[in-house]
Amino acid sequence: MIKKIKLQKFKKMKNKTYDLNISGISIVAGANNSGKSTILQALAVWEFCKTIIMLEKSKASLLPGSNSQGVGLSVDDFLPLAVPSLKHLWTNLKTQKETTDLDGYTLRICCYWDRSDASECYLEFGLSLANDRLFVKTTATNIINSDKIPVVAYLPTFGGIVERETRLSRADRSKQIGKGLAGSVLRNMLLDMHLENQRKRVSLKGTKSKILSSDLSNLRNTDPWELLMHTLHEIFSCEIEVQPFNELYHNYIRVNQFKGEFKNNRFTKHSNYNKRDIMVEGSGFLQWLSVYSLVLDSTIDVIVLDEPDAHLHSSLQLTLLNRLQRIAAKQNKQVLIATHSTEIIRNSKAESILGIKKSGAEYLTEDQQKIGLLEGLGSEYSPKLNQLQKYKKVFFVENQSDATFINSWSERLGFSLFENTVIWETTYSAKERKHLFLELKKEIPDLVGISLRDRDDESYNTVDITLIDKSQTVIPDLYFVKWRRRYIENYLFCPQAISRLVQKPVGDIMQHFQQYHGLALFNNFTMSDVPSPIYEARGKEIICTNQHSIEKVFGVSKHAIVKEMIEEEICDDVKTLIRLVIEKFGVECEENLITTVIA
Repeated sequence: MIKKIKLQKFKKMKNKTYDLNISGISIVAGANNSGKSTILQALAVWEFCKTIIMLEKSKASLLPGSNSQGVGLSVDDFLPLAVPSLKHLWTNLKTQKETTDLDGYTLRICCYWDRSDASECYLEFGLSLANDRLFVKTTATNIINSDKIPVVAYLPTFGGIVERETRLSRADRSKQIGKGLAGSVLRNMLLDMHLENQRKRVSLKGTKSKILSSDLSNLRNTDPWELLMHTLHEIFSCEIEVQPFNELYHNYIRVNQFKGEFKNNRFTKHSNYNKRDIMVEGSGFLQWLSVYSLVLDSTIDVIVLDEPDAHLHSSLQLTLLNRLQRIAAKQNKQVLIATHSTEIIRNSKAESILGIKKSGAEYLTEDQQKIGLLEGLGSEYSPKLNQLQKYKKVFFVENQSDATFINSWSERLGFSLFENTVIWETTYSAKERKHLFLELKKEIPDLVGISLRDRDDESYNTVDITLIDKSQTVIPDLYFVKWRRRYIENYLFCPQAISRLVQKPVGDIMQHFQQYHGLALFNNFTMSDVPSPIYEARGKEIICTNQHSIEKVFGVSKHAIVKEMIEEEICDDVKTLIRLVIEKFGVECEENLITTVIA
């Protein structure tokens, strides 16, 4: 299996080397435009170069000392990838030889793997472009004739299925897959699998009346078609049927699907169910067929999948991952999966995730490193990260409305609090926020952050009048704070503001709080140290969701209450938080306003 790939002037990779896990599944993850697909495409081009040289020359052309000239190709003959022109394979479209290049073969892809005795093999191909013609040549190698060279298969993101599919040559199929149209050759792949299964069954039966039970059991456990059928039975409760095909008089390959019940390891078709072409099925089902048809091919050692989860529900994404892990382990395959799926990244072992960044790539060593990948750190196109680079201040909140409330309160005090601050909405725990901040800090050393959370069901003793979260370990430049009251909505128990909004006496509002929510509200409502019924109350229900909530009974929203509150009605805890933001983020405001907040 391939343990390392070295790229020179391939697409955006001018000179990069990537180490790979030699067995099982590698999740290739990173931000948009980080180079995930480029690594996979490089393996596809390497496989194409190997194949074309062996077909046009011989395996001897891959061995040391070979004097074989390069194989020339037109753009129409280049099958693995779809590119506007062949020069798009080169970094910055520069195909000319430079002083640092050894010869005219300026684009190079080299793969490394180990023999059974642990000695290293390598095989490098160089590409040269002259007069719109591509030349491919072995430029470095140490393999011997008896060495087994890994076979790579590349499957891009599923791009849809055609209505009528003709029988295609392997070259035509490779070209369609390279264009990202794997769905247009799906029936061809299924037909190949089915025919091979039929040949095996005929061979096993021989002159006997039926296949021996032991042979049949082994066939069902190892044959790609049988494994595919078993998977479809279990997951989709269906089966597919390839219609007889003869190239002499059939124009199109026909593959139908039908539903049934899988019970006691037997599949039974639903009565009166009309079989239908697989084209009418969803993209997720068809993508699953494409992936499985490729992964189960026994002639392939390295399977390279570009976003195979793109059309799958999150639950099916995990199921696909688990099935691929099973196949990779059982058949000793190496599988590389490029993905953005948060479900796959979250549920994969850290050491199986190859994180791609501008600075390079390496496998993760601990789960906390997944956070940076999930948040798209390292992306060239991230407005949020660009803002962080500019302002170097981040305020973590559970909901955007939290920041809106705080800013509205600060505006009531005479200034805007978050003009030059990035609001980062996340449901991450404090621990996860810490790891996210540390990842951000690597990119932005001067970054300062405040993490605000509701107290929820945590102990009241884990936070005091300073709002500092006592349950969290202090780290430089990140301040963990949480409300003393259960929810931020607990700071909206303001009868006076609600009274003005609904134009009812304050006494009526106070009576409503007392009668329906058991809260006796007095003038000390704004103090940090309030009676436990106030700080332990279910504020979200009282203000918004309960049938007797302020919103449902009086028709005023929580946002309206915040905007109606005047300076004297803003709680001390809110002012403490605002003071912390001013201090840590260096918010500029008039001296008398700062005095108002501190007072």
